[in-house]
Formats: sequence, structure tokens, C-alpha cells
Amino acid sequence: YSNTSPVGGVTFKVTPTLNVYANYGRGFETPTFAETTYSDAQTGAGPNLSMVPSKSKNYEVGLKAFVTSNTRINVALFKVDTKNEIVVVDNLLSQNKYDSIANTERKGIEFSLDSRLPYNFNFYQTYTYLDSEFKNSFTSVGGVFTAAGNRLAGVYKNTAYTELAWKYPALNFSSAIENIYYSDVHGLDSNAGLNKAEAFSIVNLRASLKQSYNNWNFSEFVRADNILDEKYVGNVRVNNSATFEPGAPRNYTVGVTSSYTFK
Repeated sequence: YSNTSPVGGVTFKVTPTLNVYANYGRGFETPTFAETTYSDAQTGAGPNLSMVPSKSKNYEVGLKAFVTSNTRINVALFKVDTKNEIVVVDNLLSQNKYDSIANTERKGIEFSLDSRLPYNFNFYQTYTYLDSEFKNSFTSVGGVFTAAGNRLAGVYKNTAYTELAWKYPALNFSSAIENIYYSDVHGLDSNAGLNKAEAFSIVNLRASLKQSYNNWNFSEFVRADNILDEKYVGNVRVNNSATFEPGAPRNYTVGVTSSYTFK
């Protein structure tokens, strides 16, 4: 394959604390070895050499600003148009057949806020709204019809991340509480109602300590993920008979790292 993918952007400084920008670029994605493995999922025959690369046009406009001396925000509007996107069209157990037959559109908004608070606290928030849909109709797994206007399977419409962190510099101690949110998601491109995972939110905790002795640096950390033991879908196998895989229950990680600097 060969391709030229131009990318360009401009930035305008409205004030010393406010920048606006616009970007445009073209994307090019070739089929992977995994996607070309099977030309027939039922018999396991392969490889599939009929696929073509997907091409996309990417648009983005946004702003970056300091609303106060301690608070920064980023806002971006984006749109991605893709032709010949690669989708699963047939499967048998772990054997998937892919084809580059879908035309898609993704558009949405991204927002982030980063704020230093009093008493060594810091607040961070991100949010993404992503409206994704097929622009053409095609036949998917099992001969099921996928209509233009359907949502892309495995793509979340709303995602958010919230973090409140605290530091105690005298001891090189830091900690944080995190909240991660995902909205509902389809498992099949046909958007069949029975293959839809519900929205979920999980809460995590983390803490760490750091020490330095001569040329040595040490760090100890601990994480507690999904502390409320939420049951949720952690992975979506698009257009597969076993569509959803469970996320991890409450779990803990403890670790120590060390490094030596030669002088």
C-alpha cells in the first residue's frame, strides 16, 4: 500500500490566556494481519486478501484557556468521516472474518478542566460526547442487516473521568480518588436490543510515597480499583456470539520501584 496523508493546523492567540485552533488531516489504515487471517470464518480458510485500506478525513476546532491563574480548560469539537472502515462480517467461536465495507461518521465534543485548589488539592475532569453512526447499509454476522444510521458497536457515546488528588510535599506523599464513567454500548452493529451493555461507573483509590537517598530513588504505591465492587462489562467483542466480557471485581495492586543515578 502507499498513501500520502496531509495534516495541517492553525492557532490564533486571542489573549495571553486564550488560544483558539483548527486542524485538518487525512488518515489511512491498512488491514492488520489479524484482520486478514480468515477469508471464511466457518471453514477457517484464509488469508483474506480482498480488503482495502480505510481512509478518513478528520476535522477539529477548539480552544485552550486559563480561566484563572490556577484553572485551565480545553474544549474541542471534532468530526471524522471514514470510508471502507473495517468491520466484522462473520465469525465462528474465535474465528472472525473482516471486510472493509462500512462508511462511518463520528462527531462530538471533548472537554477537560484542570484546577489547583487550596491545601495541596487538585481537581481534574474530562468528558467526551461521541456520536458515531454508519452512513451506509450492509450485511453483518449471520446475514443480519445493519442499517444506515445505526450506532457503531463497541463505541461509547458518553465517557467521563473525575479525579480529586491531594499531596503532602513534606513526606513526598500523594493520593487520589478517581471515578470513571461509561454510558451504554451496543455489542452488535445491527443494534439488537438484547446485545446492549448498560452504563456503569467505577471508583478507584491510589496513594504513593517517594524517598531519595544519595543516588537512590524509591517509590511505593498502592491502588484499590473498583472499590464498590461494581459489576460491569469490561470488554466488548463486536459482532461476536460471546459479545460481552466482565470487568474486574474489586482488586488491589501494591508495588515498589527503585532507580539509581550514576554521576
